[in-house]
Amino acid sequence: MRECLAHTAGFVADEEPGGHPWLDSHPDTWTLADQVAAVAKAGLATAPGARFAYSGTGYDVIGRVIEIATGVSFDEAARLHLFEPLGLAHATYVPSAEVVVSIPPQHVLCESDGRLRVVLAPYVFAPTGRYRSVGGGAVSTLDDLARYWSMELSGGTVEREAFLSAASLRVLRTRRAPAMRYGLGHSLGPPLSENRGSDVAWVQQFGSTGTLAWADFEHELVGVFLMQGRRVRGRLKEGATPVIESSTPEFPARLRERIDAIFGTRRWK
Repeated sequence: MRECLAHTAGFVADEEPGGHPWLDSHPDTWTLADQVAAVAKAGLATAPGARFAYSGTGYDVIGRVIEIATGVSFDEAARLHLFEPLGLAHATYVPSAEVVVSIPPQHVLCESDGRLRVVLAPYVFAPTGRYRSVGGGAVSTLDDLARYWSMELSGGTVEREAFLSAASLRVLRTRRAPAMRYGLGHSLGPPLSENRGSDVAWVQQFGSTGTLAWADFEHELVGVFLMQGRRVRGRLKEGATPVIESSTPEFPARLRERIDAIFGTRRWK
């Protein structure tokens, strides 16, 4: 389980050939159990622990373990044991039709020609079957994400009620190797010079369509950017329309300066 959370379980990386298997077409009856069975049949790319390879496949495996342990579907387990206890009123793996149509269109930067395009089809957010990607299928709001990351910042508490123990948080923020920048489910910042409730200066995580959220223990703040964007290596299929012809779309300068002030310029390299 820890190897899956740390992206060291040996699965194919998302950006490698055969990665992103949850984006493949499936029949309406396809479930998380079917997806994990297909993963088991495909086998591993490397031995567990041999390398870091960012892969959502491991999170599907974890989701299936949760289904077996709880006796309910993963989306129901997430609702009962995560979303509702934390007060995340709008977080879900099964968005309603009303929510789906309210989600802004996704923008993709095509590495093949450097052009930015907007995807007109719902794509990820309107799956036709029963399967939901555990690592990239949740839909939420800025307020809900800020509430979750505030829990991380406050040492595992929500409105003075304990949700995660200090021991659990330490495990999540433990590096599998000294040089690694990833713990269990989080990217990790450098060590803190002072003890402020965390062994790292910050923890962060990117969403599957570009969302960025973090807890900064050194500056005692939480940040959430909601973005609808990703990179793709090849050309888009029908349903994608070019909207910007520039090969170097600019990130807002003031926003970039603010992020640089907090995290340093390494993020842009």
